[in-house]
Amino acid sequence: MVRGCGDSPVALQCGAEVPMPTCALCSTPFPNRMFIEGKVRNLRSRKYCPTCSPFGSRNTRRLEPGDRIGAECKCKRCGRGYVYDKSKGHSWSRCNSCIVNSRRPLRKRQAIQYKGGACRKCGYDRCDRSLCFHHLDPEDKGYTISQGAYMKSWDVLKLELDKCVLLCMNCHGEVHEGLVDSGLLAQLV
Repeated sequence: MVRGCGDSPVALQCGAEVPMPTCALCSTPFPNRMFIEGKVRNLRSRKYCPTCSPFGSRNTRRLEPGDRIGAECKCKRCGRGYVYDKSKGHSWSRCNSCIVNSRRPLRKRQAIQYKGGACRKCGYDRCDRSLCFHHLDPEDKGYTISQGAYMKSWDVLKLELDKCVLLCMNCHGEVHEGLVDSGLLAQLV
């Protein structure tokens, strides 16, 4: 139970008038001292009233008016201006594109390790950007792994990776030119 010691905007303490603090969030004055859970609590150093930040909640983050959806932000990584909306994947410091782009190389590295870590035809493994996933049966292709795989769950991505063989860019080009026998590819899986 929370109860104020005085209802006026100025409370008497030790015979001196001390102005009541004002909540930084809702702008309402609140008393310097309150009875909370059977004890008199000193609230003079608080920035927020007990309604906005309940006593004992250990709220150390900065409170803001409302949920701030629709606030103008600027990405610290790319400098793009955007309107904040958590449901679209934004954070306060980075836009949703930069957040996804930072995840993409990690997911590709994970997929490369799952498929053996090197080109199945020639053994190339020096650069992740030079490795790609070739679908053995184009008709059975659910989606292109390089486009959107970072948004899929790992279990869904593994199902699609099982339909592929890991090749370097040179070997992948030879496959599409018809220079590599499709029977050889089937053996590489």
